[in-house]
Amino acid sequence: MRLRPLPTLVLLMLSLPALAAEKEPKIFKCQDAQGRTHYGSTAASECARSKVIEMSDQGTTRREIAAPPTEAELKDREARRGDEERQKQDSDDRARKDKILLATYPNVEELEQFRTRKLTEMENAIQASETTLQSLRRSLERLEGEVAEEKKAGKPNAKTSKALEQARKQVERHDEQIAKRRKDLENMRKQYDADVARYRELRKVAPPRASGR
Repeated sequence: MRLRPLPTLVLLMLSLPALAAEKEPKIFKCQDAQGRTHYGSTAASECARSKVIEMSDQGTTRREIAAPPTEAELKDREARRGDEERQKQDSDDRARKDKILLATYPNVEELEQFRTRKLTEMENAIQASETTLQSLRRSLERLEGEVAEEKKAGKPNAKTSKALEQARKQVERHDEQIAKRRKDLENMRKQYDADVARYRELRKVAPPRASGR
């Protein structure tokens, strides 16, 4: 008779316990939502939302099958996944902006000069709008006086009244535009300040010392 090689016999001997275990009857133990314990060759349907324990015929635990996540757990898991995705997106956006910032300005001095130039341009535009607004307000006051005189004389003029209404709308529009530009200027100032601080951080450039120290 031909003998099997030793490694083959060893593998066969090692696999026998596993094969025997597969043939052993499986016993499942679980507890339903009312606290009642169920045993059976399959997990009871009453335990669909509970942990299930697979036991040997000696009563020892072979493995535990975790209970499926609850609706609240699924929502919490989804929320955490959303937070992680947002954090990753924020990190990617920050890295992209940092790369653009470093590629755009060779040094912090040039960035600061650019900031000063852009802020000055915005301030000049606001001043020009304010000059126009002052002129419009003078025209509005003049028309208000004319309309008042016409009404006092008992001869209201529809053309003057229409011009007054148009002047009021122009003043209102310019007021809104100036308010918006001032808000844009403040946002621009904050953004450039943040860019300068970030640039110094990335390049490891110390901030300038405050005067008087």
